[in-house]
Amino acid sequence: MYSGEQTLADVPAQSLGSRALSVTVPGLRLAGFLLLTVLIAGRAARDGSAETGASVVWFGTVALAYSAGGWAILWRVRQTTLLKALAARLAELDIVLWAWALVLTGGGDSVLFPLMTLRAADHVTFGTRRVLVLGHLSTAAFFVVLLTTRGGPAALTSNDWGRLGIVYGINVYLSWAAAAVDRLNARLRQTRDSLREAKVAAEQSSIAKSAFLAAMSHELRTPLNAIIGYAELLEEEFPEAQAREDLGRIRIAGRHLLTMVNDVLDVAKIDAGKMEIDPTDFDLSATAHEMARLITPLADGRRLEVRVDTPGAVWIRADQARVRQVLLNLLSNACKFTERGSIHVAVAPVHPDDREAVLSVADTGIGMRPEQLTRIFDEFVQVDDSTTRRNGGTGLGLALTRRFCALMNGSVSVESEFGKGSTFTVRLPLSGGREGGEGQVGQVGQVGLVGQVGLVGLVGLSGATQECSSADMQAASINR
Repeated sequence: MYSGEQTLADVPAQSLGSRALSVTVPGLRLAGFLLLTVLIAGRAARDGSAETGASVVWFGTVALAYSAGGWAILWRVRQTTLLKALAARLAELDIVLWAWALVLTGGGDSVLFPLMTLRAADHVTFGTRRVLVLGHLSTAAFFVVLLTTRGGPAALTSNDWGRLGIVYGINVYLSWAAAAVDRLNARLRQTRDSLREAKVAAEQSSIAKSAFLAAMSHELRTPLNAIIGYAELLEEEFPEAQAREDLGRIRIAGRHLLTMVNDVLDVAKIDAGKMEIDPTDFDLSATAHEMARLITPLADGRRLEVRVDTPGAVWIRADQARVRQVLLNLLSNACKFTERGSIHVAVAPVHPDDREAVLSVADTGIGMRPEQLTRIFDEFVQVDDSTTRRNGGTGLGLALTRRFCALMNGSVSVESEFGKGSTFTVRLPLSGGREGGEGQVGQVGQVGLVGQVGLVGLVGLSGATQECSSADMQAASINR
């Protein structure tokens, strides 16, 4: 059958494959000869000649037997090459029967003489050689009709020669058209081959890149974790405020760099098909409260109100670490792009027929224009270059959010109005084994972002520690 990799010249030979060659074309042949028989019979009835009437009966019998027999033969053939060869021979035999039809309808004066250009016309895309063969066969058959009905070359009139010239001229023109198709096919094949080679090269390059980045996971994370760990140890050993402040900057910068490295490695793992998802049943409402409380110090630093509305426990089946990462991406983005106002996290009530839990993160920030919405989930894309210059970042946060949601059989979408804010909506599959109860807010405790930021909970921490943790959150958010 025809595929997108075939050229125009490949289309007929391939698309007229098993079913078309054995059903469609024979069916059209049978219908065509039935119509031709009716036309010839109508002319014979008008002439009232008994001899002509008998000839029409013979023609109809032979034409219908030929059509039905050819159909039966093609129907039984299963070998593609043989099927195409038989179909080609039958196409040539059609010309003989058409010539007979011309003889029965007036010979050189028949109004059906354009039939002698039809076979070359419907084979233009089969190649120049095929059209030339059929064109010359048709012209030769028409010449034989003229000789038979006129009584020899000497009896041919100027009109006869004119019609013969018209048939031959049209067939030659069709061969030129076929040659143009051949040239186009050659260019298409060349372009197709070039695109195929470029596609293979691009795929190999992408695979090599993803494999390299995935392999670098340990090599990149290990020294960064060592820097962060030793900075934390030194903070405990040196009570001096300046030393602790300097070490805190080292730790924050290390976590910032580690977060960006993890984002890049996550993209590489997903591209390489090595990202593993560990689905478990957990309460989405509790996780929403947990991450909202985690982001609160950063929001407080920008004088933003964080509100959370949940209907109670909403149990979903997903990778909890990745859901936390999705929420952290959305919440940190909301803080980053909101100068004043609030951030609203909401979990929609679950109804008996629902199959998905719906969580939304809305802000009163700068919003986005329609043209920005079309690429907001693309990799390495940020809404505003000025934000990139001010806050830094790789532009991978929302791209990872979309990919993580897809890996968990969910989705993420966005609605935004420029100057008024944005609302991101996450849909994740509900758990089949739990029923929602009273809303609960789990203790934040150790967040456990699987190597993302590694932040401790902010509940009950001292002001100094909260300030440092807020700086950690700033480091985590600026690369989203």
